Amino acid sequence: MMHPYKVFLFFLFATAITALFGVGVALPTGDLAMSMLSLGVTSVVTALCALAGGMGVTISTRATFSLMQTGRLIQWPAFMLSAWAGLSISSFILGAALTVTSGFLASAVIFGLAFGWGYFRKEIPWKGRTWLPAKMPKR
Repeated sequence: MMHPYKVFLFFLFATAITALFGVGVALPTGDLAMSMLSLGVTSVVTALCALAGGMGVTISTRATFSLMQTGRLIQWPAFMLSAWAGLSISSFILGAALTVTSGFLASAVIFGLAFGWGYFRKEIPWKGRTWLPAKMPKR
């Protein structure tokens, strides 16, 4: 049960780093409290959306098509697009306090940082995973 929690933290910190560096996302300037609030809300909402959407697509695809693995070609876009949805929701919640200038770029960087950190820490497995979906063996 620790795996989803750790992946959530990966996405939380990846979103915070991406927003602080202004990659595809612009935080408000001038008011430090509002900037930190916007950063916190954006990080939490994006991490929750990325985790829920990415895992939801992965789990439902595996169950629907009797797959042993969904493959990176399904899993990676699911997490990236879910992060993009999280950024859009954050922008809607915060209004003018958050500007998403390039959702695609921001979500790609967030995904890259989160999964890169996960692979580096061996929390997200690399070995034994395939690019394409793998069917469940017949019994």
